[in-house]
Amino acid sequence: MVDQFLAQLQFVIAHRGAGDVNPEHTAYAYQQAIIRGARAVEISVRTTLDGELVCMHDNALRRTTTLSEGYVSSSYLADLKQAMVDMRPFLGSGTPLRNINTLAEALDVIAATPAGGAFNSVGANAILFVEVKDAGAQAQLLQVLEARGLKNQVVIKMYRNGAGGFDPESGFVKIAKNAGFRTWCYFDAGDSLANITTLVKSPYVDLAGVPFFETVTGRAATSMSDWKITSIVALGKPVIVWEVHRRSVRDYFATLGVRGFMSPNPYWLSGGGTSPDLFLDQARRLDGMLPAGQQDVSNMPVWENNSLIHREIYDESMLLGPISHRVETSGGNWVMYFDMKWEGRLPNTDWQYGYMAFGRADDSPFGIGGKFDTTNPNGGGYILAVRPHASVVDEKGVYRQGDLVQLLRVDAGSATLTPLATVVPKTKIVADQNITCKLIVRPGTITFEAGGTRSQPVADATYRGPHVHFGRYHGNDVGGGLALSNVVTYKI
Repeated sequence: MVDQFLAQLQFVIAHRGAGDVNPEHTAYAYQQAIIRGARAVEISVRTTLDGELVCMHDNALRRTTTLSEGYVSSSYLADLKQAMVDMRPFLGSGTPLRNINTLAEALDVIAATPAGGAFNSVGANAILFVEVKDAGAQAQLLQVLEARGLKNQVVIKMYRNGAGGFDPESGFVKIAKNAGFRTWCYFDAGDSLANITTLVKSPYVDLAGVPFFETVTGRAATSMSDWKITSIVALGKPVIVWEVHRRSVRDYFATLGVRGFMSPNPYWLSGGGTSPDLFLDQARRLDGMLPAGQQDVSNMPVWENNSLIHREIYDESMLLGPISHRVETSGGNWVMYFDMKWEGRLPNTDWQYGYMAFGRADDSPFGIGGKFDTTNPNGGGYILAVRPHASVVDEKGVYRQGDLVQLLRVDAGSATLTPLATVVPKTKIVADQNITCKLIVRPGTITFEAGGTRSQPVADATYRGPHVHFGRYHGNDVGGGLALSNVVTYKI
């Protein structure tokens, strides 16, 4: 099974059990990812003080559990069983709390996962990319997997040669390969190409791993350079990049020859169609709901009162992936209703606003403000901007003041926002009260309504991409949180 999976031109692995939507490294996450169509999942394993293998990425317990301190390595399994995996600060208050699982428990749940269904699940035949973070438990891991007869569906994942070095003769990679397992060695961005080449060319290594870490303007410094990635690809073995949240990132690395994509959002990455409903009453992230900043909890919105709310410190936006499939299959004719309101206080400037961006062709991060790449290198689109007590120039060059709603065009490679239409809402924009908006998009025109006022159709067909982002162009120091609710999208 594993060789057939790895022989594909491209393949996707559910990073941490689809950690963008599930409480990471839980049996629940692994099973849900497989049920949703993931053909492979990644499992990280650590050892407790009493020698039990548990599913956990970090040694420190603070980030992912209900415990405020402590470490896996200094905790007994019985103590860990009193805690829960808690990813609500990242994924929303409706994200379920789940027990910390032993590796045995996780493997039992995966083995019991039903095949077939709406997403054509592979069930118990999912490929497992397993890494033990503690070198002292490497032999124990192999024993557990061998005893379950899993050699044919496991790839043993490890940092470099499994001992932190590059000598294939002295690390865990040789032991795992000689035991009959497929092996994947991953590297740091700063590792020399010569050292990487020495290890990857070894017969003990089946796959190579390269890092990519997303920022709102592209890639973090800890991401590997393109020239080094293409050099590793040229060594002839399949290369896997991690962590890939977006389709646009997948497509980019595919042009470099990368074949494997370790993704916290595998269903989205694989192009799965989703319901256009954001299910805000569930108060949790869905497939394709991606904040512009992925690495820091301070970049995450919150879900409360059937709303998605931007309360981040500074300008933020979120891709509303579930809407993309409806737009993409609409034939260019679609309508979107939504409500927007500020919590507590409006922005105290006359130039900042809340917005819905749409028409973008790819799913890369988008935003307005200094933290983003305002030249929009990844393509243009439109913004429906809700502007309390604004002071702006409209599409006719006329200076306007007061509560306004504007349709703006953002062109690729430009930081300029071009006004296309401006209306005065009949409903005054006040804190803690919704303003209802409607977008009507047709192949040649865009019309919008806001606060009871309808625009004339705007004849502009420049951008008709499927991706939609909800954003706030101001920080907490100048205004309250911005809440989105009652979102309905349909084909017309």
